Amino acid sequence: MIPRLHLIAGAATLRAPGWEAQMQALATRRDGRIAVHLRAPDLPGGALQAAAARFRAAYPHLPLWINDRVDVAAAVGADGVQLGQGSLAVDEARACLPPSVTVGASVHDVAEATAGRVADADLLVVGTVYASASHPGRPGAGPALLERIARVDGRPLVAIGGVTPARVAEVRAAGAWGVAVQRGVWEAPDPLAAVDAYLDCLLR
Repeated sequence: MIPRLHLIAGAATLRAPGWEAQMQALATRRDGRIAVHLRAPDLPGGALQAAAARFRAAYPHLPLWINDRVDVAAAVGADGVQLGQGSLAVDEARACLPPSVTVGASVHDVAEATAGRVADADLLVVGTVYASASHPGRPGAGPALLERIARVDGRPLVAIGGVTPARVAEVRAAGAWGVAVQRGVWEAPDPLAAVDAYLDCLLR
């Protein structure tokens, strides 16, 4: 099952007060609709693997994805891997992973979505859809980007970049199966309420 809501957690999120309590609450939801991505490119591989191993041991029923670091994903038994354009090609990553691991690929236009290096991906993370503080100075491509990719590719699409709960209906109408968020949850006054708001909009 492809999760509907992908929560991206960087190194700062892992150190934030209340993180463990939030994860404990999310871990009670065993329906597979939520996945947590560990994305910490500035962490050394050993530190990321240690953090991922602690997460896996503490929350074994909460789907864990690792962004880019296929070696870490394989070592900790992650449920999924998200590959950027600078990462391994999907077929190279699959050669290092058990068949059960879900592999996503990040794309920014139709050319990247139809390129051979992502041909074996289970899903495509598409963005930046709206302007986002994660990518200052980069304008959002808008939901039309999702529409263009959906016309030529039938795989599940996950919208990323500035997606708020209020925008979920718009990206779903454009072809998105799910959304990936970071600040929209972790910087919300009540992160768990934000998760519920996203899921409510995704599952309507």
